Amino acid sequence: MSDRADGGSPADREAGARLVPEQADRLLDIGFVAGQLYQVRQTVVAHAQSGGAGPTTVEAVLLIASELAVNAIRHGGGRGQLRLWRTSDAVYCQVEDAGPGIAEPESAGADPSAEDEGGQPGRRGLWIVRMVADEFAIETSSAGTTVTTRVRLRGPGDRQHGRGGLRTPVFDSRART
Repeated sequence: MSDRADGGSPADREAGARLVPEQADRLLDIGFVAGQLYQVRQTVVAHAQSGGAGPTTVEAVLLIASELAVNAIRHGGGRGQLRLWRTSDAVYCQVEDAGPGIAEPESAGADPSAEDEGGQPGRRGLWIVRMVADEFAIETSSAGTTVTTRVRLRGPGDRQHGRGGLRTPVFDSRART
């Protein structure tokens, strides 16, 4: 698992630009591969909590991040990039992969009984994400897929903050020696 302090390329941010406001504070930007889901989940919880999300919001963000990370590993080339942002009223979660893309992104995950490309039951992960997220966007091409979600602050324990308020730095493991 690798943390990136630079936020990735402008194209990384552009993929979720329609959903993630420019003034959002970045909480997390990590790369992951198969075998790292436990660490990804722990990291998402820690950063969402330190960013001011209460238990209900953290649970929603964790479920979304977990489902999207599993999808990136299974269908997106075995690896992905996960990002979290925070505004005064929401947490944004984005997962990007380098897989072959999604054939019908508008309907992906809309029907939990749908079969995947191999005729097996599938697409429940995106269905769960659609059900939990307040907003949902898919950017896809043959070069990969980026799914961005918005989860509004949902309950007790969520700390409101404005543009100058609570800020959590991005952890950069490269700074360690």
